[in-house]
Amino acid sequence: MGQRLQGQVAIITGASRGIGRAIAEAYAAEGASLCLIATNADRLAEVAASLRLGSERLLTIGVDVRDRAASFQAVAQAEQHFGRVDVLVNNAGGYRAKAFLDYTDEDFRDMLDINLMGTLHFMQAALARVPLGRMLDPGEIAQLAVYLGSHESRGMTGQSILLDGGMVLV
Repeated sequence: MGQRLQGQVAIITGASRGIGRAIAEAYAAEGASLCLIATNADRLAEVAASLRLGSERLLTIGVDVRDRAASFQAVAQAEQHFGRVDVLVNNAGGYRAKAFLDYTDEDFRDMLDINLMGTLHFMQAALARVPLGRMLDPGEIAQLAVYLGSHESRGMTGQSILLDGGMVLV
């Protein structure tokens, strides 16, 4: 892989397995410094060891994304460790493998707390620091268009992508 993310600092939630681990591996291979977030400290340590990055490029924090205060604290800790945060990958998610009619109120609440509120917690914590506050250069939009036309985006269909430098979020 290349160094497309060289010098970038990324927080990745749900980084201890599956998609989150794959994202962490890809970001590390592209040169990013990583703050990995997950609830399972043992699996998170396993991922950290496999990445073979020094402490100057890697920070792991055990956080339950449902905990708003802990989410804000994690973003602040990443910013303190690395000096800034450039990228937030909200990957943490929860799912109950059962038939829809078998879901309880508690199942629904838990999935909403992880999948919705956890995402919102990290977005709010990071946005207090990631919006650009400027108009985008046409070249930045062209880069996205190239990606969308490339083999790298072969799994993406029918998406609406907002590319505004975070202006709509502030």
